Amino acid sequence: MPVKVPYLFDKALEKRLGLSPVTDSFRVINGRADNMPGIVIDKYNRHFMIQSFGQINRGVIDEITTCILHAFMPEYIVLKERRSAGKLSTQNYKATVILNKSGPETVAAENGLKFNVNLIDSLNTGLFLDMRGARALIRSTSKSKKVLNLFSYTCSVGLYSKSAPALSAVNTDISRKSLDRGRLNYELNNIPYEDKEFALSDSMDYMKVAAKKKNYFDVIMIDPPTFSRSGRKTFSVKNEMPALLNAAFAVLNRGGTIFLSSNYSGFEYAGLERLAIDAAKRISRSVTSLRRLRPEPDFPETLGKSEHHHRAILITT
Repeated sequence: MPVKVPYLFDKALEKRLGLSPVTDSFRVINGRADNMPGIVIDKYNRHFMIQSFGQINRGVIDEITTCILHAFMPEYIVLKERRSAGKLSTQNYKATVILNKSGPETVAAENGLKFNVNLIDSLNTGLFLDMRGARALIRSTSKSKKVLNLFSYTCSVGLYSKSAPALSAVNTDISRKSLDRGRLNYELNNIPYEDKEFALSDSMDYMKVAAKKKNYFDVIMIDPPTFSRSGRKTFSVKNEMPALLNAAFAVLNRGGTIFLSSNYSGFEYAGLERLAIDAAKRISRSVTSLRRLRPEPDFPETLGKSEHHHRAILITT
C-alpha cells in the first residue's frame, strides 16, 4: 500500500457520508475497490470488525486501528485474519480482539429497525450489510403479501417484511440458533410473531411440502450460502440454484416476485437471469421483468478481482 492508510481511510469515509441518515452500520473499507486490497472493515454502531485476507503487515492493522480510534468512538474492535481459501474459508480464520470496552454484542440500526449483532460468535455477525437495499426493496413490495424468506439466517428479511406490514412472513433455516436470533430481532422491534413463522427446515424441503399443501406465496427471497455442510449433507449453490428456482416458482403466486441473490463468484447477472427464465418456462410461467439490483454505496466494485462479489436480481412474474 504505497499511499498512506489514513488518506485512504478518509477518502473511503467521504464516499459513505450519505449513509448516516439510513444506518449506523456500514462497510468502511471494501478492499481493492477502496485501494486497500486484502482489507475489509465493517462498522456496526460503535463496534468494528476488520478482516484481512492473506498476509497483511501488522503495521497496516495498527494504522487502521488508529484511524478508527480517531474517526469514531469505538467500543469494540476485532481483527479476523482469513488466510485460507476454498469452500470452508468462512470457518478458517483467527480472531483477535483489539479493543473491548463493552463486549462483542451491540444493536445495529437500519431504516428504522434494530438488529442484534455479535462480532465474535462466528465469522458472520448476524446482519449482512450488503443486503441493505434489497431488504428495503422487499419491505416496499411486502405490504399485505405472503412472504417466504429462504435461508433466512437471523431473519432480517422477514423482519423488514413484517414491518411493511406483510400479511405473513415465514423464515426457513436449518440452524435453530439463527432462528432464535431472528426471534430476538423481532422482539427487539416489538414485532409480534407466531412460532410457525420460524421453520427449522431445509429450504428445499419446505418448498416441496408447501407445494403439496398448495401453500403459495407472493414474495420469495432466495439468498443461499455459497457452500454449507450440515451433518452428512452438503450444499453447493453452483449445483443447487436451478433446483431452488424450480421449487420457488412452483410455490409462487401468479404476479408474484422473487428476489434472487448470491455471493458465488461464478454467477453474474446474465447467468442468474437465464436460470430464472428457464425455471419459469419449465412450469409454463413467464417472467415479465428482470431488474438488476446494484451494489450499495459502501460496497463499490472494481473491474479486477474483488474481496466481495454480490449479484442480486428482482424477478417479476
